[in-house]
Amino acid sequence: MTVHFRQQGKSIIVFGNTYPIKDAIKALGGRFNGSEKNWIIPFSDKVLKEIAGLCGESPALNTAADDDEEEDLFAAKVQKAQQQKMETTEEGISIKQLMEKIAYSVSNAFPAPVWVVGEIQNIAKRGSGVFLELAEPQDGGHQSATTTVRAILWQSSKHYIESRRGKDKIEEVLQDGMRIRCLCQVGLYKERGSISISIEDIDPAFTKGALALEREKILKELRSKGLDKAQSKLELPPFPFHVGLITADGSRAKSDFEDQLKTRGFPGEISFEQSPMQGEAVPKKVVAAIKALIAKDVDMIVITRGGGSAADLRWFDAREIAYAIAECPIPVICAIGHHDDQSIAEDIAFQREKTPTAAAEWVLDRFEDTRRFIMELATTLANSLAVRLEEVNHLQLALSERLIAAADRTIANRNERLMGLTHNLTHFAFARLSSINQVFNQMTNKMHTAVSATLNSIHLKLGDFERELIKLDPTPWLKKGWTQLSGKNGMVSSVAQLSLEETLSARLVDGKVSLKITKIDPKN
Repeated sequence: MTVHFRQQGKSIIVFGNTYPIKDAIKALGGRFNGSEKNWIIPFSDKVLKEIAGLCGESPALNTAADDDEEEDLFAAKVQKAQQQKMETTEEGISIKQLMEKIAYSVSNAFPAPVWVVGEIQNIAKRGSGVFLELAEPQDGGHQSATTTVRAILWQSSKHYIESRRGKDKIEEVLQDGMRIRCLCQVGLYKERGSISISIEDIDPAFTKGALALEREKILKELRSKGLDKAQSKLELPPFPFHVGLITADGSRAKSDFEDQLKTRGFPGEISFEQSPMQGEAVPKKVVAAIKALIAKDVDMIVITRGGGSAADLRWFDAREIAYAIAECPIPVICAIGHHDDQSIAEDIAFQREKTPTAAAEWVLDRFEDTRRFIMELATTLANSLAVRLEEVNHLQLALSERLIAAADRTIANRNERLMGLTHNLTHFAFARLSSINQVFNQMTNKMHTAVSATLNSIHLKLGDFERELIKLDPTPWLKKGWTQLSGKNGMVSSVAQLSLEETLSARLVDGKVSLKITKIDPKN
C-alpha cells in the first residue's frame, strides 16, 4: 500500500503505509488520528511540497488525480442510480430491499472494525453477552439531547477481551456512565432498521485516562476558586459529640461505623442521613444529606462506604459533591474505602480514611487527642509554674537580701542622723535649760522679794486683825459677869427682839445656859 495525501480545509491528511515516514511527518507537526488510521498536518505551501516529496507525488499531480477520482465517483453514482431506477417498480422498492441496500452500503463504508468513543448507557449484562447503548451529547444541545447507537459485546468476545486486558479492568469499565473506547464492527440490524455495532475490543486505559482528565479538570476548577483547601482551614471541634453520618441505610459500612463507636464508648450522638453509595443518584442524595446535617448543626460529617471498584468510586468525583464538601462549614471525613485510587471527595475533605471502622477510630481519637492535649497543657503549666515559682523564690530571696541590706543602711543612716539630732538636741536643751534656769532664778528672786514684801504686809495686817479680834473677844467681859444672849432671831441686843415664854441661850465663860422669859420690862 502506497502513501497518499489530500488537502482538507486547513489541514493535510496523509494515509496509507505511513510507518516508514512517521518520524518525518511528526517533524512537520503531524498528529496521528488513531480512529481513522491517518495523519493530520497543519497546512502550508512549504509543508505541502515536503509531504508531496515524501509521498513521491507532486501537489499538482495529486490534485489532478483527485479530480479524476471525483469524476469516476460521479459516473459510478449515475450508473448506480440508473440501475436502481431500472430495478424499482412504479410503487418503489420494498423495505427488505431498502435494508439490504443500506446494509450493503454500511458494510462497504466500514469494511474493517473502527475505534468508537462513547458513553455507556442502559447497560444490561445477560448470559449471551452485554447489551448497551453508546451515547454522545450533541454539540450545543440540551444536556439530555444525545446521539446513541446500540452495541453488543458477545460473551465470546468478552472472554477474549478479558484474557487480553484483564477481567477486573473490563468489569470496571463496563458500567453505566463510563466513557469508553472500543473497537467495533459496524453493521445494520435489518429487522429494526437501526445501526448496530459489535464490540471486539476495549481500551481500559482510555477510560481511566478520561476519568483522570475529568477529575483533574474539576480539581483545577476548585483550585482556581481556592476551594481545594477550604476544608483543611476549618477548625476541628475538640469534643465532636454530635457526628453526622452519610451512607446507605442497612449497609455494612453503617453498622461497622456505629458498632465501633459503641464499642469504644462514644459519649455523643449520631445523626444519620440515608444516601445510596453507587449509581446516578449518588451526587444528588449526598449533597442533600450534607445540607440536612448542616441544618442539624453537627460537629463533623462522615461520608463512608464499604470498598468498591474504580467504577463505584467515580460517583464521588462528581462536581456537585466536590462543591458541597468544599463549601461545607463543617469538617467532612471521607471513608470511601478504596485503596488504589482516591476520589475528589477524599482529596478536598478535611480527613481521608480507608474504612468505616478507621473513620470511627479517627472520630474517637479526637477525644483522646484533646485529652492528651489538655494533659500536655497541664504538664506544661505545672512545669511553667514550678519554674516561675523557683524564679519567684530566687527573686524573693534576692529582694530579701537587698531589702535587709537597704534596711541596714537606712537604719545606720537614721542612727547616725539620730545621734546628730540627739547631740544637737542635748546641746540645745542644755542651752535652753541654762537660759530657763537664769530666767527661773531671776523670777525666783523677784518672787522671793515680792513674797517677802507680801508676807510682811500680811503680817502687819494680821497684827491689826489680831488686835481687832482681841478687842472683839467677849471672854474678858464674860469673866466680869457679862453675857451674850441669843434667841430665835440671832443675837439679842434689844428687848424689842424678845417675847414672853421665849427661850434664850446665855453664854458664860465655861458654857451656856437656857433662860425662859417670864417678864419683859422695857427701859423708859
